[in-house]
Amino acid sequence: MITINNINDISKIKVPSEIRQLTINNIDDLTFLKETFNNLHLLIINNSLMSFVPNIQTINLLKLNNCNNIETIPDTLINITKIEIHNCKKLKLIPKEFTKINLIKIFNCENLENLPKEFINLENLELDSCPKINKISDTYTKLTALIISECHNIQYIPETYSNITNFVEINECDNIKTVPKSWTKLKYLFVGGCKNFEYVPDTLTSLSKLEFKNCPKIEKIPNTFTNIETLLLTNCPKINKIPDNFININYILLDNCLNIVKIPNTFIKLDYLEIIDNSNIENVPDEFINLDKLLITKCPKINKIPESLKCLHYLIIEKCNNIEISDTIKQHLMVLKIDENVLIPDVVIYF
Repeated sequence: MITINNINDISKIKVPSEIRQLTINNIDDLTFLKETFNNLHLLIINNSLMSFVPNIQTINLLKLNNCNNIETIPDTLINITKIEIHNCKKLKLIPKEFTKINLIKIFNCENLENLPKEFINLENLELDSCPKINKISDTYTKLTALIISECHNIQYIPETYSNITNFVEINECDNIKTVPKSWTKLKYLFVGGCKNFEYVPDTLTSLSKLEFKNCPKIEKIPNTFTNIETLLLTNCPKINKIPDNFININYILLDNCLNIVKIPNTFIKLDYLEIIDNSNIENVPDEFINLDKLLITKCPKINKIPESLKCLHYLIIEKCNNIEISDTIKQHLMVLKIDENVLIPDVVIYF
């Protein structure tokens, strides 16, 4: 890898023709880059006023950051498999000729239009703050991971993405109301700040991690998600129940979900529990015998820690009424912190 920084006189730049990886920072004139660089595979360009991308056909990974004069990329770069673009304000399109591409990450490109349907080998797609994109092609059937953030004009995600397995994150997308029922292999789903998101299909039965954050319209978690191991709920005021058949769950976060008044006592594998800002939950079930970490914040109705929690090692309590902690519980604890007072041990251990 060679990095070239802040050189005004490009005649002084000497780049060996056999170079394979090149990073260019704060240089506007890129005419020193020759098409004869037949071994160049990775090209990174940061903070450049250039208006073109060099036509080096061996490039397979291209990263552009703060290149605000680029409107397009040469369609002759047909060997590109991965492309990452940040803050390229004038970029309007990515050529349809990039049919080998399998990874696209695009951030804050306000003039970029819809991606070509020809990207049939695409496996990973991330779009963030691209307001002119209003749909995603249904031809990306090889997708395994998808992240969409602040793309307010996208209204739906195609059902054809049935191979998605790894993760999907949807953040601050006001017009997306649900996700495809075909995602039966999906392992992790995050939905955050989607004010019109209404429901998640009950067919997503492979989910092991589910997170909803600031979703005011969602009302229900399907009881078919029996493979769930991690459930994180923050500011979801209409959810009133966690299905009691999530018997594999080991981590729960409930933060300002006031309609949830009870945690099912069937979660005997639960290892980590956080309850934050809930004035309705009255107790931690006695049956959580494998619980190792417990955090309780602003829960005025919880008044004691069950003595049956003999595996409990970390207990943090903040802004609660007096919660009874027996000596039986204390003798197992490695950390006990109540508000600002660290009682066990003498120093704070974070986890």
